[in-house]
Amino acid sequence: MDYSPIFIVCWWPSNEREVSLRGAQFVSAQLKSVNVAHSFVEVTSDLHFILDEREIPFFSLLSEIHKHNGVIYPIMHGAYGEDGIFASLCEAMSVPILCSSSTALALMMDKDATKQKLQSAGIWVPFGLRGTISEIQEELWTMEELQFPLILKPNDEGSSQDLFLIDNLEDLSAAFKNIADDREFLLEEYISGREFSVGVVLYDGKYIALPPTEIILTKTKLFDYEAKYNVGGCLEVTPAECSPDILRSLQETALKSHHTCGANYISRTDMILDDNWEIVVLEINAIPGMTETSFIPAQLKSAGITVADLMKWWIEHRE
Repeated sequence: MDYSPIFIVCWWPSNEREVSLRGAQFVSAQLKSVNVAHSFVEVTSDLHFILDEREIPFFSLLSEIHKHNGVIYPIMHGAYGEDGIFASLCEAMSVPILCSSSTALALMMDKDATKQKLQSAGIWVPFGLRGTISEIQEELWTMEELQFPLILKPNDEGSSQDLFLIDNLEDLSAAFKNIADDREFLLEEYISGREFSVGVVLYDGKYIALPPTEIILTKTKLFDYEAKYNVGGCLEVTPAECSPDILRSLQETALKSHHTCGANYISRTDMILDDNWEIVVLEINAIPGMTETSFIPAQLKSAGITVADLMKWWIEHRE
């Protein structure tokens, strides 16, 4: 079968550019191995697009995609990608894009709004405060006491960077001093327990919760950028070594989170199985990492699905 060409778009002006680029290269290699036509597109810092070593404006890229009856697969971590802005442009120009809608992306980029949505559906989430650092400080003054440890993380960016474990007031003060007051953060309760990540993909006519991955930290106390992307930073066990009942509960929670947030095609839900055996959702990612060491490729492999097979099915049944 001849497939519509895929235009893999990776994001340059982002603090996660390296991860985006590695993911795009990995997906490209998988498609190349089964002779699926595709192009590799990089976005420059001035919002131009590099296609076949040519720098072109956005509308020229759209023209190329329309001419070849192509589709976009975005591996765009951070602003303009995960927040739905790029998807909204594609929607406005009727360009097919293999990801959630711009509205759903915007929701899932906003961690606090996502938590509220999940909580309304009966899903456990951590308690926390949202705001700029000065706003959070004002809120803390009204509280009688703080229960440490706490987690401080960006509200609308990836949580791999600027992620802080707060054990005491000194840690909190030091973290506040390192953060500009023009960004929104979440100060959350720390949930102790086993950490898992579960992907959900649209495949073979239905949404499938993939085999869960357990994240076992080996060098740090948090699953931050160092633990996530440096060799030996953590041990990732796929499928997780849990009882069938726990595995099923993790998958059910991922599916429920996916549908509650209106996700499409793919998502990844990060969660904790706490010390009371309750599943607590930390966040959901609608454009998850796709590098050779990312969770989704490992979980697809465990489920007997190749990245290329997934992409081909998406193209054949694109919406």
